[in-house]
Amino acid sequence: KEWCCTNANRGCLSTTTTSPLFDCVAGFDNWQTGWSPEKKEWCCTNANRGCSSTTTTTTSQQFDCVAGANNAAEGWSEAKKSWCCLSFDVGCVVPPPVHDCAAGFDNWHLGWSGAKKAWCCQHEGRGCVI
Repeated sequence: KEWCCTNANRGCLSTTTTSPLFDCVAGFDNWQTGWSPEKKEWCCTNANRGCSSTTTTTTSQQFDCVAGANNAAEGWSEAKKSWCCLSFDVGCVVPPPVHDCAAGFDNWHLGWSGAKKAWCCQHEGRGCVI
């Protein structure tokens, strides 16, 4: 979580950021019977998800963040990934780590560069010089 927070601004614990009241992606495949009336109402109004045929909403969403979510990294545009990530924490792409801290760990004292030692120590707690 610490690496994701530091490098991708994901999974951070913060008192200034509020999470959505409901996760409108979780359980969407079974929203009709699996969601509470409160979740249906909130998700319909705020995410255009879980709306019954008799429910109307005046809000429209820029993107459908459920459609194609299982292949978001390759199938979505950058704009959709960014919007859905910021709006619903869906489709977020986490960059790969700068260093592979498992590679060469058995001989990290002599085999790793100073930059790799510093990065791995800071981000994964490995290779730290005491």
